[in-house]
Amino acid sequence: MRVDMIKCVGTCVCLFFSLFSFSQNTFPSSGNVGIGTAAPEVKLQVDINSSVTEYAQIPSSLSLRNNSMQEGNLNVLSFRDAGGYGIAGIAVQNRNVGTHTGIISFWTRKNGTATAPKMTLDENGKVGIGTTAPDQLLTVNGTIHSKEVEVDLSVPAPDYVFEKEYKLPPLDSIKIYIERNKHLPEIPSAKVMEADGMQLGEMNMLLLKKVEELTLQLILVNEKLEKQQVMIEKLTKFTE
Repeated sequence: MRVDMIKCVGTCVCLFFSLFSFSQNTFPSSGNVGIGTAAPEVKLQVDINSSVTEYAQIPSSLSLRNNSMQEGNLNVLSFRDAGGYGIAGIAVQNRNVGTHTGIISFWTRKNGTATAPKMTLDENGKVGIGTTAPDQLLTVNGTIHSKEVEVDLSVPAPDYVFEKEYKLPPLDSIKIYIERNKHLPEIPSAKVMEADGMQLGEMNMLLLKKVEELTLQLILVNEKLEKQQVMIEKLTKFTE
């Protein structure tokens, strides 16, 4: 009889939670729990009032929803300082509600004012640092400080310059090209680089090619000088 009474009390408690809500904290018969919503769609759903600025600290296992998603912004996570002011946070933003695309932005606070997003992850997986519109997988609007940078080459290293079949451009033709174009052959002009930027891997290989060509040119010039020196010495002995 005692067991039956416990079962009856348990049933009443379940029925109670399934029928009543507490300030929109609901426990419907579906088994989902809602905080701030009367119709939770997942096991635990938290809806934040979109009419005021509110922030929530949430564990990674918590699904956070907000009606303002369709309006474009949702502050998912923020950290507060001793005075209760948000100092950093993550925001999920819709770019196109109809196709369910969106971005994740990371922002900070300076001198009491929220700054523009410092880092952005867009719907295509591109990351922007210092910019909200990355055009590559990683776009940095600023200076990168690094101990080392490793670049995978998409162009071959120019060791072919040292092959016997390679035709070294004569210096007189290079001189004419420079006089006409004001830059080295194969190297983009200053205006082009300022407008389009440059590919580090490709540019380094072009510069290496020019260094190798210059080295070969110097070797040839040195050989000519040595031959001339031998001839001068012979002439000098002949005239003595």
